[in-house]
Amino acid sequence: MLHTSSTLGSFARANAETGGASENDVSLLQFPLTHIGGVVAFVLLPILVGSACVYLDAWDPETAIDLIERERVTGAGGPPAILQGILAAKGFRPERVASVRSAATGAADVPPDLIRQVRSRMRAVSFRSYGLTECPMFSSGRADDPESKGIETDGRPTAGCRFRIVDDAGNDLPAGREGEVLVFGPQLCVGYLDSRLDADAFTSDGFFRSGDLAVADAEGYLRVTGRKKDIIIRKGENLSAKAIEDVLHEHPRVAEAAVIGAPDAERGERVCACVVLKSGAPGLSLAEVAEFMRARGVMAQKIPEQLEVVSALPRNPTGKVKKFELRARFAGPR
Repeated sequence: MLHTSSTLGSFARANAETGGASENDVSLLQFPLTHIGGVVAFVLLPILVGSACVYLDAWDPETAIDLIERERVTGAGGPPAILQGILAAKGFRPERVASVRSAATGAADVPPDLIRQVRSRMRAVSFRSYGLTECPMFSSGRADDPESKGIETDGRPTAGCRFRIVDDAGNDLPAGREGEVLVFGPQLCVGYLDSRLDADAFTSDGFFRSGDLAVADAEGYLRVTGRKKDIIIRKGENLSAKAIEDVLHEHPRVAEAAVIGAPDAERGERVCACVVLKSGAPGLSLAEVAEFMRARGVMAQKIPEQLEVVSALPRNPTGKVKKFELRARFAGPR
C-alpha cells in the first residue's frame, strides 16, 4: 500500500499522544525494523519526541530482559508473543524490569489475561491497540482508561480517526452489534500500488474495509472480535476463532492458543484448538478443555472438538500466528 509522510507522521503523533511519550523515554525494539511499526515507533517517534531506542538484533526474551535492566528501558511493548516471552523467561523477575513504565500490545490477537499479567507482574501500564498496515494505530487504550476498558477493549479511535460498524450489506449497525469495522483517518494509506485493488478496499466515501469484525460500545470503545475470514462455519453457524481463543487463554495450563476450523463430514467444520502449555504444566486433554469451557458458560458449539498440544505456534516476524501452517498440519478430514 501507499503511505505518505503525512500518514506516517500521524501514526507517530498518535503513538506519542496515547503513550505519553517524552524525551526521557527509552524504548526497546522487539520486532522487525522494516515493519511499519518498527519504522514509525522506533525511528520517527524518537525523532519526534527526542527519546532513545535500544535495538535488539534478534528476538530473545533473556537478552531483552538483560537490556531492559541495563539500559533502564521505559517502553517494552510489542506483539503479544513478545510480552508472553518476557513473562515466561527464566530470568524474569519484577525488579529486573522495574524501569518499564509502559508495555502496550497489539499487532495480533491479544488475550485479555495477558494485559492482567503485564499489569500485575511487570507492574507497567498496559493496554491494547488496534490497527492495520493500511491504518496503523487506528484505536488505542490510554493510561487513564477504566480498568475494564483497558483489559477488554482495543481502546478508542486516535486523533482524527473515525469508524463505522456495518453488516454484510454495508448498513450501519448500532452500538453493541457485531459487524465489519470500516476505518477512516489521517493515518489511512492513500491506496495500493496496484490501484485496481482500491475499488474493493475502500467505500465510495473513503472508508477502508478492514475485514475485521468488531463491536463498539456506547462510549466509543472498540472491541475487535475476529476476522471475517477467521470464522469457523460449524453446522451453518459462524463462530469467531478469537472468542474461543480468549477463553482458552484463561486456562491455568495454557500459555498460547490458536483455533482453526478443520474439515468435518458431519459439521462442515469442527473447532480445532492448538495450544502451547506453560512450562512445567502437566498434559491437557480434550475432555479437560471441554469441562473448563462449560464451567465458563461457553456455548456447546464453541467448545473444541479437537485438541492439538504443540511446542510452539508458528508465527511471522510481527508475532501473528500463521494459521495456514496449522491448518495444513492438523486440519485433515475425519
